[in-house]
Formats: sequence, C-alpha cells, structure tokens
Amino acid sequence: MADRETTPHDAIAKRLYRDPRVVADLLDGFLPQSLAAQLDLATLEELPATHVGRHLQRRSGDALWRVQRRCQPAGGREWVYVLVLLEFQSSIDPFMALRILTYTGLAYESLLQRGTVQRGEPLPPVLPFVVHGGERRWSAPRDVAELIAETDAELAALQPRNHYLLLDENATKADDLPKDNLVAAQIALKHHAPDAGAMARWLDTRLDGPEHAELRRAFTQWGAYWHQRGGGPPGLREAWRRLADTGDIERMGNMFERQWAELAEKHRQEGIELGIQRAVERELVRDRSLLSRHARRKFDPETAAQLSELLPRIADPDRLIEIGDAIIDCSTGAELLERSRRVALGKV
Repeated sequence: MADRETTPHDAIAKRLYRDPRVVADLLDGFLPQSLAAQLDLATLEELPATHVGRHLQRRSGDALWRVQRRCQPAGGREWVYVLVLLEFQSSIDPFMALRILTYTGLAYESLLQRGTVQRGEPLPPVLPFVVHGGERRWSAPRDVAELIAETDAELAALQPRNHYLLLDENATKADDLPKDNLVAAQIALKHHAPDAGAMARWLDTRLDGPEHAELRRAFTQWGAYWHQRGGGPPGLREAWRRLADTGDIERMGNMFERQWAELAEKHRQEGIELGIQRAVERELVRDRSLLSRHARRKFDPETAAQLSELLPRIADPDRLIEIGDAIIDCSTGAELLERSRRVALGKV
C-alpha cells in the first residue's frame, strides 16, 4: 500500500517512531503492564521492509520490530514480532484490521522463506500496534472478524480473527499518560499541555549526549510544528521556526513556560475586567429595579411596567439618575414616561 500525501506532521512522527527508544517507551508505557514486564526492551530491533514480503509495498509509516520475551515458568526466551502502524491522516482506514492481518501473514511467510522459522517449529507471536494521531477519534473495527459478514455458527468458526492494539492520541487524557516516557512527551507537546515545560526539562535530561542529537532534533521539530500551528504574533512563530532544527530542548522548554505564563496573565487580566463588567451590570440591574419600584409607589403599576420595559435600553448610570430625578419632579405617569423616553434617546 503506497504512501498517501504526507505533511510535515507525518514526516516528523515517522522519524520519532523509527527510533528504538520511542518504540520501547510505546511498549513499556502503553501495553498492559503484565505483558510489558515480560519484554526485554534492550533486545528491541527493527527489521527491514522485506520482512513483510516482496509483493506488498509497505508505507513508510509502518515498521516491523522484534523483541525478546521472557517465557514463564520455563525461564527461556522467545521472539515477539511487533508491527507498528502510524495513522496520522485526518481520514480513518476502516480496513485497518485487514491490513494488519495481511502484514502479519506476509511477515510469517518471510520468516519461513528466510529460515528464521524452521519447518515444524511454531510461528512466533505477533503484537500489532496502531498509533493514531489524526484529529478524529478512531472508529474503525479493531478485529478483522468485525469486517466479515455475519453467518451461521458453523461457518463463522472458520473465519479469521486478528485483533490489534490502539493508541488514539486525541482520546488519551493527560492524567492517563505514563511518567518519564518519550511517547507521553510527544503527545503532551502536541496538545500544548500546561506541563510541557517540565516535560521538556525531562526530555533534555533523558536525551543528554551527542548520541541523541537526531532524536532531540525530531522533538524540537515536533514541538515547534504544533506551537507554530497555534498562531500568535509573527515574531513568536518565527522564533519557533528558528528553534525547530536546533535540537535545543532546554530552550524549547523555556519558550513553553514563557507562553503559558503569558497566557495565564492574559486570562487573569481578562478575569479582572470581566469581574468589573459583571459588577457594573449588577449595579445597573439593581438601579433599574429600584426606579421601577419608586415609579409604582408614586404613580401606578401600569406606569411602572412601561418604565421597566424602557430602562434596559439605558446603560449609562448618569442617565438612570436623571430618571430618578424625573420620578420626583413629574406630576403624572404619562409625563414621567415621556421624559424617560427623551432621556433614553439622549435628548435631555
């Protein structure tokens, strides 16, 4: 299956997930812990594309890895083959489960052809993992059996079943992300999480040393991409663009924290202004109610009712004071209403 049109987002994500440290954290942080604990992540290695067969063009976002599993209770080891498929397009592949089944079958055929599995030996287990970073929530069936038409029990028992694991980034809550994990950092940076600055400081420590230069650069490109998309003044966008290829994660963290501090101050100021506005509105409501009550007591309910319909048009406290003076000065309800209309129109 050939690549669809890619974006900078896709390209950076593929670079991240072709790094064994990122894939190791994917398995360690997002598998069931009982299974993750059995994997010796130090043995993780990526296999070449030919391991899924010569007759299927594998997309550049799909990868095949293998990792040793500690077998219990025998104490031996076995290889587990890990399929990692990246889906960062806005559309969702409804036949992902079929694609997983096809890749699994082709991987097995390749292992047999290469002699990795000898005749008579059992096939190794496969762990299929789909990472979805598109904007929509994942909705495709997660087992190929769900794609097959319903039939009677006897025939249904002969149909394939093949389930895959899913990491749906946009459905993952920040509180559910594992700590000290490269994949969690990637998701947090994408979502502009409030703790992105702290996450960047952890990344800076985790990826210290020249051997991590390429992965550091991929993470600064990732953070810069999503924060450029967030808008802001041209100078800020240009600062993110300049940062992207540097690999300077410490500086990226400082920019995160500065942006969040500026945003918090902006919200604080907006809150103060909103509080003042609401206090003024409460005072106006109280003053209008008081004027209507005085009009009712001096004149009659009908005059008060008509005045109540007129008063919401007046938002200037000084003009409401003029209405109060009119209630004292006027001799009839009709005179009050006429004068109040003139006040509302600014003609007094």
